Amino acid sequence: GSLALFNGMGATRADLLATLLAYEESAEGAFGHAPQSGYLRLADGDVSLIVDVGAAPPRAFSCEAHAGALSFELTCGVQRMIVNCGAPERGRGGLREAARQTAAHSTLTLDDTSSARFAPSAALSDWLDGQIVAGPRKVEVERAEDGAVAATHDGYVARFGLRHRRVFRLSRDALHVEESLIPQQDGRTEAPALAVRLHLHPGARSAPSPGGRVLIEPPSGEAWVFHCEGEEIAIEESVFFATHEGPRPARQIVVARPAGPLRPLVWRLERLR
Repeated sequence: GSLALFNGMGATRADLLATLLAYEESAEGAFGHAPQSGYLRLADGDVSLIVDVGAAPPRAFSCEAHAGALSFELTCGVQRMIVNCGAPERGRGGLREAARQTAAHSTLTLDDTSSARFAPSAALSDWLDGQIVAGPRKVEVERAEDGAVAATHDGYVARFGLRHRRVFRLSRDALHVEESLIPQQDGRTEAPALAVRLHLHPGARSAPSPGGRVLIEPPSGEAWVFHCEGEEIAIEESVFFATHEGPRPARQIVVARPAGPLRPLVWRLERLR
């Protein structure tokens, strides 16, 4: 009943959205891929996944855009479970800048840096204020015969010489994701420190589970478990900006890996009940 939290979207007024949907005349249902606007949607049963697969917009239109390349939101029924932090109401300049960083999105970060760089607020001229000055220019999406969808962006090529690739496999009871870093040049074997962040909606409870897992319980009473074998997993504080009342505390699952050999990182979410 609300809009996904990408690229400056914050709290949604339910009455405006209901009016918009009432006048929507398409009989074809939701698009699976909207390449012109840069979003991908996967669904199976009551589970839906929306992914940001768009490149950085032209500078003149980028003042509200976020560094959320390949970030996603996961909804089960009417329950939002994995989200991005969203954008706070206007007038909160410092918070709005924090919300634009890659770490405020459910995606991978390299060496605590964002996949896009923004012009500082003290830029030489007002027309540069907040614009994206460097970011993903090429985002590729591929669909496999087995239903998997792979997306790759080049936002980290300039600084690290690496592209980030995510392969999504979604079913009504599970989400399986493989994260890879692809060298721009042959022969490279090392990667910088990375972190995969999954921001939980404030309504979802989380708790560590035996075997390095995390139990997630949305308000619906369902239970999901997060697995990432062989990796360091933590539950950390997060902030949910997309409310009319102001920022709310939330939690995030963080998988951190120190600098080391280039190798894939695989994780999954499974529904228990």
